Amino acid sequence: MRVTVVICTWNRCELLRSTLESLRALEVPADHAWELVVINNNSSDATGAVIDRFRGLLPLRGVFEPEVGLSKARNTAVRASTGQLLLFTDDDVAVDSKWMSAYLDAAQSWPAAQYFGGLVRPWFAAAVPRWVRRNQSALAGMLCALDIGPVSREFSRGEFPYGLNMAMRREVFTLASFDERVGRKGDAQLRDSETSLFLALERLGVRGVWVPGAVIAHYIPANRANLRYLWSYHHGSGRSAVRLDEVCGLRLPSRLWRGGLNGLIEASRRPTDWPRHLAGVARLSGRLYESWRLARARNGMAAEVPPKCQ
Repeated sequence: MRVTVVICTWNRCELLRSTLESLRALEVPADHAWELVVINNNSSDATGAVIDRFRGLLPLRGVFEPEVGLSKARNTAVRASTGQLLLFTDDDVAVDSKWMSAYLDAAQSWPAAQYFGGLVRPWFAAAVPRWVRRNQSALAGMLCALDIGPVSREFSRGEFPYGLNMAMRREVFTLASFDERVGRKGDAQLRDSETSLFLALERLGVRGVWVPGAVIAHYIPANRANLRYLWSYHHGSGRSAVRLDEVCGLRLPSRLWRGGLNGLIEASRRPTDWPRHLAGVARLSGRLYESWRLARARNGMAAEVPPKCQ
């Protein structure tokens, strides 16, 4: 089987350099061929030079995508790739040497599955506040940490991989693509590039599988382990949830709206659980802001809202 590893990067050349170094230790089974496609998403730093440096060290092809946006970059990568199995990761990770082998084994063991996801461990750059270490399970989203058990199994409904550690068969992209109306664009904390794709696949009955042996470590710099980032991340998640509703025809259950209000109440009752409740309040804040912004758009006070997914 031919494999394509995909990395989309924007202005993180030093982190990208470290990620590419980790890929040099990747164990590739002898009966498989692979390529590495790195999408330079209009970076203004030394990203191009880093890509050039690794061309002779890895089976790397650099592709320039001028329109900034993670979903746009991922769709560009899909068109540029030649693999039957596409492995997506990010520019701020360290990949386990058996990462590719684990996904190849899963693809063979689960022939009906169309996508796969693996384990993500936080890799802290420095000492982090005690409240972060004590609340890692509640902060798993913010830290991009994912571990749903030691046994490979099908994902449950509403359970999806994280974008920094996922694999898909090429046939997936004949059914759906990354929706370019959602996902990160530059520094904006809007997310759900991969979520929009997985929701579309779930509606079509496409199956996915958890692969615990496909392991990466995700770099967490000091500025992503503090209260400012906690608020920014979850505020952006709240905005993304409303945007998914708009572009993909979802309907947010009332419990999601109540979550932020409950957070305000529970924070006063159970102060030791405050990070989880603060996250709920931040998500509610993001939902309210994005709902207000879209309401203005409908009334002609901002850019027109794009049509819903079909």
